[in-house]
Amino acid sequence: MIEDKKAKNRLLKARADMVLHHPFFASLAMRLRLKEDRTCRTAWTDGKIFGYNPDYINILPREKLVGLSAHTVMHPACNHHLRRKDKDPETWNKACDYVINPILLDAGLMLPDGFLWDDAYVGKTAEQVYIRLVEGQGDEDSNEEENNDPDPSAQTSGQDEEQEEEDQYSPATDDSENGVEKNPDPDDNTDPGGTGEVRDGSAPKNKTFSEQNNEDTDWDQALIQAASNARSMGALPKGVDILVKERFSPTLP
Repeated sequence: MIEDKKAKNRLLKARADMVLHHPFFASLAMRLRLKEDRTCRTAWTDGKIFGYNPDYINILPREKLVGLSAHTVMHPACNHHLRRKDKDPETWNKACDYVINPILLDAGLMLPDGFLWDDAYVGKTAEQVYIRLVEGQGDEDSNEEENNDPDPSAQTSGQDEEQEEEDQYSPATDDSENGVEKNPDPDDNTDPGGTGEVRDGSAPKNKTFSEQNNEDTDWDQALIQAASNARSMGALPKGVDILVKERFSPTLP
């Protein structure tokens, strides 16, 4: 299967935008390897890969594509890919979304339509939100905000210029894989918010420095480093600062 160069180029440009305007999220996003995956509806990560459906990537406006990238990488940054255990995947994704979306919005990012939001879950852990969702407390009455896009024809305005540049982009890299194209299963929707799914991953193995590679990210260390760099630049979002302090310097009861 031929890789969709336009979609990958748009993701690379979104990362470039993040470097300029959201350096904290950019530092984390660079750790994920891009991989086209037409079997998913939107995008996903397991802490190593940023899998994406090119058809979905190509219809998102640039600012919401940046938001999608930031949202997806926040899952491993919060170790959501290691904490699900025996929890229901769809409900776990909902819980994780409710936790990280307020941080992203507070940082000035725009998320794809249908993102999950509820004031009742702001400041909660994913496990706390998960329990409430399972118990049905607030789930039926949750306030799922949706940002309505303008006319679809307007969304693509300005993308013609992008297309000219994208057509000149380099050939497919090792990120692409040969295989049979598949359509998403309509009954398999573990990304209810449409902002990037978290899948189960594995913790990094103990290796020597020379044996380590880009797929052996210690996300705790990556989060601390990204926050430190952004803080030194005066570009650390308030929500992220609170997250890092609570996670690594919790207040004793």
